[in-house]
Amino acid sequence: MMVRNGFFLDYVSICRCFLFKIDTLVLQQERLPFSYNKSDLDQIKYVMNTPQNFSILQAFKNVSGTINNATGNLPPESIPHLQKLAISYAQTSQTFKVGFADACAVLSKFVIKSWLILRRGMNQRDKDSLINLKNQLNIDFTNISSEFIETARSSLINIFSQLFIEVGGQQAKDLLNKTQNLEIQLEEASKELVNITSQLSAVDGDIDSLTYRMQYYDKAAADLQAAQRELKAKLNELQQQVPYYQQLVKKHRDSGRKVRRTGFLFFWRRETIQIDNGEKIAKENLDRLYERIDQVKRSLRTQSKTSLTKEKNKILKILQQKRNYQKILQSKYQPIQLRYDELDREFNSTVSLLNQISHSNEHAQNQATESVDQLSDILRAASDTIISVSNKLNSSLEKLEQFPSALVEAVSDATQFICMADQYSNSMVLDDIKRIINL
Repeated sequence: MMVRNGFFLDYVSICRCFLFKIDTLVLQQERLPFSYNKSDLDQIKYVMNTPQNFSILQAFKNVSGTINNATGNLPPESIPHLQKLAISYAQTSQTFKVGFADACAVLSKFVIKSWLILRRGMNQRDKDSLINLKNQLNIDFTNISSEFIETARSSLINIFSQLFIEVGGQQAKDLLNKTQNLEIQLEEASKELVNITSQLSAVDGDIDSLTYRMQYYDKAAADLQAAQRELKAKLNELQQQVPYYQQLVKKHRDSGRKVRRTGFLFFWRRETIQIDNGEKIAKENLDRLYERIDQVKRSLRTQSKTSLTKEKNKILKILQQKRNYQKILQSKYQPIQLRYDELDREFNSTVSLLNQISHSNEHAQNQATESVDQLSDILRAASDTIISVSNKLNSSLEKLEQFPSALVEAVSDATQFICMADQYSNSMVLDDIKRIINL
């Protein structure tokens, strides 16, 4: 406590007073190039006052107890796998707690400063300060979660395999081996498929862009000003597509296991690969859109008909090369896609046979399998939640570097992350922030 003019001021009041004085001083000294409105502040208030309930994290925090309960329901051969899972969980849980604390220390500064900026507007110094805070977030929760869930999956698969063999004998053992081999083949086929898809998507985009530029140069040769007006309209059209492609990236990034299926443990890795591949392609398409926007802007700066003619001659050669390459890629794509589809069908069929063996026995749904199912559900759902919230925050912070308007989304996502961390760690960071900004 401090005494000033006979009054006690607590820490929160001091922070609030200090921050609002800085706010007023900067407002008086600097012109603000980007402003926000009352609805932006109202959106942040709503997010802070109605925090999301991450109930699955409470179950995740109690996984040690779930593992202990499962121990009494599983055969002795499964205990080493459970012990390995317990050790991995303990290490990961501690990493999360430390990581959440470090991240919230940075994000609380980010949210408080952003609140002031939303009230008065953003200048370059503000933006640099926010980006500096963003760069201090050096903990990759997505990788931590992914590494843990792969270790957990391995342990749970081993336990499930023992239960399947106990029910189905040699037939189940053979099917399990086949499933493992098919999974490896599927992963390799998936890499080939995403690689050829990426290349084909890139060359298709290049051809579209080059073809449009050729059309523009032809029109510019006849009427440069009319062609430039049309190109400006094209630029506006492309810029309006950015949110759509950003949403596609987000859709893949936030994808998770929506519905639990019988034998879903065997699908974990395949689903993860599909999600990662989808996000990779979506990101590449977004990057190409940005490149095309930049290209249109450069074309608008090319004013003389002479320079346009030179550019057209260059593009003619490049366009022909791209079309030839496109034909080569198209001839390769189909057999790769067919092989992937064939492996995928065989994988699904093999897992289905495993499930039939399991359910043909009256003890298939005993306490042992229920215990493993419960563990699987908790671990995967919690991992999906942490990855989704973390990726959403990272995405909005990345957008902030280019678009000041993304600050509202970034603060909302940072608030949700803090809320998640508070519920996991039993902390009150969000409440402290609300007191400081007088909410």
